Amino acid sequence: MKKGKVYLIGAGPGYPGYLTLRGHQLLQRSDVVLYDHLIGKPILNLIPDSAEQIYVGKHGSKHRYKQKEINDMIVDLATEGKTVARLKGGDSFLFGRGAEEILAIEAEGIAFEVVPGIPSPTSVSLLGGIPLTCRNKSSSIHIYTGHFRAGGKLDFDYKAMVNTGGTMVFLMSLGNMREIAAGLMAAGLDPDTKAAAIMEGSQPGQRKVLAPLHQLCDAMEAANFVSPVLILVGAVCDYSEQLDWFTKRPLFGKRYLVTRVEDTPGRLTSLLEEEGAVVDHFATVEYNALSFVIPEKFDYLVFTSPRAVDTFMTAFLQDRDLRSLGGIKIAVLGDRTGARLEKYHLRPDYISSHPTGRALAENLAAACQGENPDLVLEKGKTMLLPRSAGGSTEINKILSPYYDLIDLHLYTVRPLEFAGDISGYDQLLFTSASAVRGFSKLNMQGKPALCIGEITAQAAKELGMDITVAREASLESMVETLVAQESIIKQK
Repeated sequence: MKKGKVYLIGAGPGYPGYLTLRGHQLLQRSDVVLYDHLIGKPILNLIPDSAEQIYVGKHGSKHRYKQKEINDMIVDLATEGKTVARLKGGDSFLFGRGAEEILAIEAEGIAFEVVPGIPSPTSVSLLGGIPLTCRNKSSSIHIYTGHFRAGGKLDFDYKAMVNTGGTMVFLMSLGNMREIAAGLMAAGLDPDTKAAAIMEGSQPGQRKVLAPLHQLCDAMEAANFVSPVLILVGAVCDYSEQLDWFTKRPLFGKRYLVTRVEDTPGRLTSLLEEEGAVVDHFATVEYNALSFVIPEKFDYLVFTSPRAVDTFMTAFLQDRDLRSLGGIKIAVLGDRTGARLEKYHLRPDYISSHPTGRALAENLAAACQGENPDLVLEKGKTMLLPRSAGGSTEINKILSPYYDLIDLHLYTVRPLEFAGDISGYDQLLFTSASAVRGFSKLNMQGKPALCIGEITAQAAKELGMDITVAREASLESMVETLVAQESIIKQK
């Protein structure tokens, strides 16, 4: 059997946007991914469903597998002919034991590639507003690990560390930092030397403390710091407040629950995270497929969701050719639906930018009356609307007077009930009235909620929520509303 190949991928500091393009490409072609403790869910979500995921993380003294067992597992999987991705936090060769794994792979004659990752000393310090070097402050960098083998001890030459000057960076040192700080000060380092500690660097929950070296450990304890923490000692820490952009984003530290009908994060989540928010998700519905028959002939095709596109096109292509859709005009609701359609090599003739089914229906009705400058349709033609059973009847009422409307039911939608704790969220975000139903059995009296429009707001008001409505019915407007709220609060 032909042996597979191993890709050792540095995942960077944790935020998926800082994973390299090459790393992402290789994850997509992997059969199995072995990942470490610091690889979070946002990066794991990038791994295709077809790939097996194996957790081999180490956290402090808790090891699921010994290092030799991990080495052997990689070798065995690659010997079976599999493409193996070994995913490690930061850069694999910086205190990551990546070299040991590659030596084991190379000894067995297995092909490999090493993909550099953005190391935490450079990335997390930057996200904390601290340049590792700066003219007149520091011209050198010295990176240390405060972690040692069980039964071992720290073995630093503190005098040499102090004499080198420059910026000192400590990884995996939270538990031993008191001893390290004491050693540095005993070797002559000024106790008032500026120091900083950054927890969960690059994550939405990133936190930072600044203090003179002799007070740093007390400051970390008072702030309840837990690993992972990057610690920096040196004059460059002076710039932390001035150059910190990450924690100064308008929604930084705010926590929102985004309700959605799809089970994966979408554009609203991306917009919120860009502004610094922590976002959790609740998929408000469960889908169940129905048996359906696609009509032989229709003139227009309308999609209201990416799921409808996938369900319809999968069935359509089982016994038909894409060319049979030639001449049929296709309209979709929103850019995401349009992008999903293009995956099937079809380009929509019309995309309704307004995120409601009603707006789409009104635009389509206008198209056969000469009132839609972007689309021209003929009255009385057959319009196929593939979507969920039990969808809004408002669309039917608007379109039926103008077209021979076929409402094709692809699946049923069952609302799910939220069973978690909502007390930890600053606001709940609703983009549809149906999403509100999942909270009907909870005491929602006075709970703050932001709604995309009036129909959604009315459903939330019926449950007693404290409602804010976005100025415009768009995801961008929802985020702008939250940013404006925070600006008002900070001015008080």
